[in-house]
Amino acid sequence: MYFKLAYSGDCSLTLNAELQLNYPASSFIALPITFNVTNLKFSATAVVAYLTNRVSFAFLEPEPPRTSLLDDLSIKSQIGDDHHHGKCL
Repeated sequence: MYFKLAYSGDCSLTLNAELQLNYPASSFIALPITFNVTNLKFSATAVVAYLTNRVSFAFLEPEPPRTSLLDDLSIKSQIGDDHHHGKCL
């Protein structure tokens, strides 16, 4: 199956992680990291195939003049916490 897939909306995704530094000692300090992904817009041609008991899904490369499946994407990052400056372990 070939089909066109497009999205242009107001979804947002927040990813929280923790960066642990191990110098000068193991688990010396941990810094929270937050990524906010917004403004996601993409369009692509997708392929779904059923081959010998498996379903495969793939996006095709965009046709020229396009060079990417993403039309727009915004990522904001924050290292540390507004209320704390890392936590010592």
